[in-house]
Amino acid sequence: MFRTLVILKNTVYLLCSQVFWSFYLTNHKTIIMQKTIFFKNPFFLFIVMLLFIASCNNNDSATAKTDAENTTDKTTTSDVTKKATLISGNLDTLWMDATTFLNLGNGTKLTFRFYDTLNSFTLHGWKGNSNAWNKPPDIRLIQGRQSIVEFGSGNYFGNLQLSNPDFIKISNLIKAKGSKYVVFGPEIPITGTIAGQIIYNIFVTKDDPADPSPTFVHKFLLDPTGTSTNPSPPKNSTN
Repeated sequence: MFRTLVILKNTVYLLCSQVFWSFYLTNHKTIIMQKTIFFKNPFFLFIVMLLFIASCNNNDSATAKTDAENTTDKTTTSDVTKKATLISGNLDTLWMDATTFLNLGNGTKLTFRFYDTLNSFTLHGWKGNSNAWNKPPDIRLIQGRQSIVEFGSGNYFGNLQLSNPDFIKISNLIKAKGSKYVVFGPEIPITGTIAGQIIYNIFVTKDDPADPSPTFVHKFLLDPTGTSTNPSPPKNSTN
């Protein structure tokens, strides 16, 4: 619509100018004769066509520029939103089958690494130290319910370890309680030497952590083991 109005404006302007000068040069000829002279003169027809093409090009350039600016704005907004979702959110509770845990072997030391699932984080674990990472993980914790623990700026996603004594303690409690699952509950201490480091407190339970029932309440169904994962120190580069 805007392009049409511009073309009409230019055309009307040209017609009015031609009428005026034709009237002046022909010493007051009739309006009908002026129109006839105008439309029979190739020079004036050429001028009209030239202005028409220029008007179209100007509007096309303006439209293209506007579209490009809109696209840039949308892309920038989308990128900012995407980056914001990558640096904050809620951690999930994680779990594994108790039988799988016991089958790892008594006295096992586990080293965990965070694994990004695109919409959240879980832990993959290897028996022994980090020198075993050249093979697939020995365990992959399953994502459970979303916790109230929020991560964001100022938090550490470091490697985590479960010591040999803690592994034995959990194994003994599984056998004593007849537990079927091992549950990892996230925590981010706000004080102490590991403040800001994401760790997991470990529980055992007979109840399925994947149960979608709304009556599922962690604090009533989970038995605390008194153990938790600890931040893993950096591997010595000389080893």
